[in-house]
Amino acid sequence: MTHVAVAGGASWDTLLHLPEFPPPEPATVSAHRSYQAVGGTGVGKALNLAALGLQVTLTASVGEDVHAEAIAGLLVKHGVRWQPVTVGEATEQHVNLMNARGERLSIYAVTPAPDLGFTPA
Repeated sequence: MTHVAVAGGASWDTLLHLPEFPPPEPATVSAHRSYQAVGGTGVGKALNLAALGLQVTLTASVGEDVHAEAIAGLLVKHGVRWQPVTVGEATEQHVNLMNARGERLSIYAVTPAPDLGFTPA
């Protein structure tokens, strides 16, 4: 079986589905759907590769919090080997506004971890 290593983002996201993005002025809007979910490009790649039957290891930076535990639980449930790099107290978090056309506006609620000091080969 082919083994793939993925290094990429892992986050905890709040998604708000709106008919349209709010105007760039003070306003109150209501989402017609909202939920929280594991996110991040690394997580997405790892889960999709595992679904194709590959052995996958994901390395990503997370905090020491319940969101990191939720990310780990989802990955393990789907057969992804998880190698977290703990970089602080809080896992990266986004609030994603989604409009009816599927466009996304992503807001960093908790910013990504600082540079981990890796040097490209």
